[in-house]
This record gives sequence, C-alpha cells and structure tokens, in this order.
Amino acid sequence: MKFNISVLLLGLCVFNQQAVFAGDKNTTELTVHINSASSDKGVVRVFLLNTKEQFDQLEGHYKTCTKAVKSRRVSCRFENIPYADYVIFGFHDENSDTQLNFSLLGSPLEKMGISNIDLADNDDPTFAQSKFKLGSVSAQIFMNLQ
Repeated sequence: MKFNISVLLLGLCVFNQQAVFAGDKNTTELTVHINSASSDKGVVRVFLLNTKEQFDQLEGHYKTCTKAVKSRRVSCRFENIPYADYVIFGFHDENSDTQLNFSLLGSPLEKMGISNIDLADNDDPTFAQSKFKLGSVSAQIFMNLQ
C-alpha cells in the first residue's frame, strides 16, 4: 500500500512538472539592445507593443523598460513573453521628461527607433511593416536609434 501511494505521488509530481514546463513552451525571453544614443545623458525608454492600436496611438504598451544610458547603449530584457507578433519602439529621453519631444514642425528632437524600420527611408511606418514574430525560446534584437 505504501509503495502504491509513493508511486502515485511520484507520478503526480512528474505530471505536475510536465504541466509547468508545458506552459513555458509558448513563452520566450527577449533581449533588446539599443545603440546610438545621442549621449550618456538621460534614459532610453523601450516599449514592447503587441497591438495595432498601441502602435497607432503610441499610448499604452504591453511591456516597457527604462534604462540609464551608458556608453551610448542600453539593453532591456523582457521575460515570459507569449509567442506572438510585436513591435519595439524606443527613444532616447535625453531630458528625462518621459516624453518624446518634437519640434514645432513635428519632427522628433530626440533619437528614436522602431523595429524593422529605417526611419531615413520610411518616416511613417505601419504596425504591419514594423512587427516581427517571436516564436523561439529566446531572442535578441539590435536597434540603432536615428
């Protein structure tokens, strides 16, 4: 009887571990490396967006990371990200006012970057152009601010 209960408990433990690891199969860890900040002043803000609405309105976000700039670079790590399509938007908030500042003509005064987009060639990107698919255990993205 003790043996049967021990085997049953062992079986439940193994099943429970498999269920826990099965849940992790559809999530990933994403590391975003941002280069080319204007200086070491302020912070870089990185937003992970997962809907067209977040992208279009630049309000709301799935996850965010704010890091002090060192050697004109930052790295942000996002964990437990479900497999899906995402866009990364980042900017160098040089004056640390939490906003991307614009000139009177509407052009950005602080360097920024969007995944999959060269802002020199495309100054009005869409969510569809900017998105990328996450579907592996871990991923790294390198972005240069422009």
